[in-house]
Amino acid sequence: MERTEAVPALRQESGAPGKGAQAPSPESQPSVIDEIYDLMSQTPHAMAVTDGDLEWTYEDLRRRTDIVARSLADGGIARGSVVGMHLPRCADAIAVMLGIMVSGCVYLPLDPSYPAARLRSMLDRAGAAAVISPGDDPELYGPDRSWLPAPSQLVTGPEAAASETAAGPAERELARPDESAYIIFTSGSTGEPKGVLVTHGNITLLSEWSAKVLGLTPFDASATSSSLSFDPSFLEVLLPLSVGGTVHVIPHALALGQLTRPVSFVASTPSVMNELLLNGQLPSLKALIVGGESLAPDVAAAFLTSGRVERLLNCYGPTECTVGVTVAEVTVPVPDVIPIGRPVPGTDILFLDEEGHQVPDGEAGEVCIFGGQVAAGYVNNPAETAARFATGPGATGEPQRYYRTGDLGYRGDDGVIFFAGRADRQVKINGVRIELGEIDAALRSHPQVSEATTVVQDDARAIAYVVPAEAGADVDIADLRKHLSGSLPRFMRPAGIIVLAELPKTLTGKLDTAALPEWSPSRAEGEPVAADQVDKVTARVIEIVADVTGFAGQIRPADDFINDLGGTSLGILRVLVELERDSGRRLRINDALADTTVAGLAGLLRADTVSSPADFAFNTDGDAPPIFLIHSYLGSMLAFRRMAELLPPSQPAYGLHVYGSTEHSGTEITVSSLAEDALARIREVQPAGPIVLLGHSAGGLLVFEAARKMVEAGQPEPRVLLMDTPQIDSAFGYYWSNALLSWRDIIRSPVRALRGPADRLAQKVRPAKTPRVVPPPSDDLMTVNEKNGESIDVAIRTYRAPVYDGSITVMRTRQGRVLALGRRALGWASVTTGRVEIIDAPGDHLTMLEAPFLPAVTEKLVDWLSSSE
Repeated sequence: MERTEAVPALRQESGAPGKGAQAPSPESQPSVIDEIYDLMSQTPHAMAVTDGDLEWTYEDLRRRTDIVARSLADGGIARGSVVGMHLPRCADAIAVMLGIMVSGCVYLPLDPSYPAARLRSMLDRAGAAAVISPGDDPELYGPDRSWLPAPSQLVTGPEAAASETAAGPAERELARPDESAYIIFTSGSTGEPKGVLVTHGNITLLSEWSAKVLGLTPFDASATSSSLSFDPSFLEVLLPLSVGGTVHVIPHALALGQLTRPVSFVASTPSVMNELLLNGQLPSLKALIVGGESLAPDVAAAFLTSGRVERLLNCYGPTECTVGVTVAEVTVPVPDVIPIGRPVPGTDILFLDEEGHQVPDGEAGEVCIFGGQVAAGYVNNPAETAARFATGPGATGEPQRYYRTGDLGYRGDDGVIFFAGRADRQVKINGVRIELGEIDAALRSHPQVSEATTVVQDDARAIAYVVPAEAGADVDIADLRKHLSGSLPRFMRPAGIIVLAELPKTLTGKLDTAALPEWSPSRAEGEPVAADQVDKVTARVIEIVADVTGFAGQIRPADDFINDLGGTSLGILRVLVELERDSGRRLRINDALADTTVAGLAGLLRADTVSSPADFAFNTDGDAPPIFLIHSYLGSMLAFRRMAELLPPSQPAYGLHVYGSTEHSGTEITVSSLAEDALARIREVQPAGPIVLLGHSAGGLLVFEAARKMVEAGQPEPRVLLMDTPQIDSAFGYYWSNALLSWRDIIRSPVRALRGPADRLAQKVRPAKTPRVVPPPSDDLMTVNEKNGESIDVAIRTYRAPVYDGSITVMRTRQGRVLALGRRALGWASVTTGRVEIIDAPGDHLTMLEAPFLPAVTEKLVDWLSSSE
């Protein structure tokens, strides 16, 4: 019995190996984009897009799609022009995607998490004429490109509804199959990304066969588990809209578990979906489409036996061939290799040797794809197009255009196709295609590096090996990582970097990858440190750090406790407690934040250590008004420090961990007293002049109160940014927020999770005889921190914001709005007499300050800082 089978609709009609079923000619079919646009008028009241608590009908979607098309026409953007979309995953992004293609322009997604240098390169290489985004950024988009606002920033209410005729293209020209529809950039072997140019005919064929395979109806829905910069997103967006279904917008795949609406299918990698399954976050699906990496038999078995997946489809297809060109439906667990299936309608696959001849069934050859889904080529890159796209005899013997994938594969006796690896240095990590040569080029562009090579270890991480530019010199790994962050997106940056005197070579002079030393997370990067370079104090700190982190390899004075050694905020406390016991000296957490390297921690024990009013400082020579990042919780302060590292050199940034330690000994902690402390320390750094105040979560309460005190005292009004800080106007609001942020803990252990809030609620209804105070300094550091945290919780819970006679900006996530019980400005409009500006941010309340969202959030912060009042 056959253990895996192709989807029934894809079975070959002729039985001839390599001959796929024929699809309708795209010349006789309207573009799927035009079909979706027409459907918007036919089913105006059906639900088209949801985004958190936002719901758009097809009429709503059409109106916003028309607004995009009209703004392009009004801006003089000609048909066929490339238009970039610089938006995160949101409802607006769906309207912009459709509006660009409906207008006859070419859609280019620009992921906000990518480095600015990479985005500029993509825009330049594509020859983009315009960019649609929430804000104009001439430095990023370039002076020769038009900037257009997102549709939500334009009129979308009754006024727009009354002028529908003017809103859309009344005499709209339908898309021809050979017209370009979108550009997706992939990693390039030459060190620069390549833009794949896909036509309307390509995506129409994709939509036709995939909608039939999935059996989609208007009652089906998808979720945006894939980034809009990756081509699987077209399955998740276009397929449901093409049949009158719904697209649920979520910020990332891991948010699937938080989606309360039913989902019919998603398209993602096996590893991401398996992670959701293992954590109980995979919703019930009619179909799970996986691709981008090999589907392991044990992972497939887990999906099939989970009761969460009705159909499991294993797909294969490079971006150059429009998402997917083979499909296998896995129906029962199998112990061996899972095939990638059979060709989809309109596609043929041949396996060629180095001379271009077909290899027999069962033998591996290069996978060459023929048919209607083969893309037009690489945009403005004729050399790469000629190298990968060719014309030759297909399965019928007739000349056809085809794409050389560089993948190896073979066809079994029954016609089923198996993937057999790569013929070059292209790899996939977490489902994302990466050319290792692009990483090598970025490494070599650093002035301290002369040679570099990158390999993939354990199929899960890239490891880089670099040779110093000068013999015997060192390479500053931290600076090299910062250099890479300016040009490579996070998914391409090496997990490990090893410095070698030279790269090992074979007798013929080729790189000997087998001789490269293995990297492990327990190995510190760079050259080992001689024993005489470490004094007694530093040696003791290394010993404590190794014990706390469990780090097994060489630890150097320059290694950072957080970034290099995997330490945590709780780990820092444990290190400081041990150092206090050894030295008998009182140490401040704030002093440790300034420098969390081993050498910095050792410096806390030296007699000449002087406490600074700021816990960390960056770009102190910058000429912009300084920004003060304020919080009372240590973990958030560490995230703030990573944010400060990403700010431009002109922007001074100071971190203030305001937690009322010895400053409040024996006194009650309140938000007001913490704000007073923050202001006193701010004026030590900046005695006069304009300042910017930023706080996240509870830290936003301190910022609001500090700003209020400044204005009340007649001082210049600061710029204020509250990051996902709900305005707490009742005890219920506090407990609601805590419960929402701790729901996983509540599910795992409800008694333990609810005991603390229950005790605090009892204290609330039964007033304590004595106020909560900070413990005296005789307690050890761990106890001080724990009790101090309890005191701050009380201060936050009981704070009621007075009216502020100034303006503020609220940066919010979707989860932040839920924390604030749905209030648009998170509740701050009711206590602010001035202007309240709103910025939407990716991620959720906690992850917005973590990878992969921190770069995008920081970019929004930089945009706000550079904007005028």
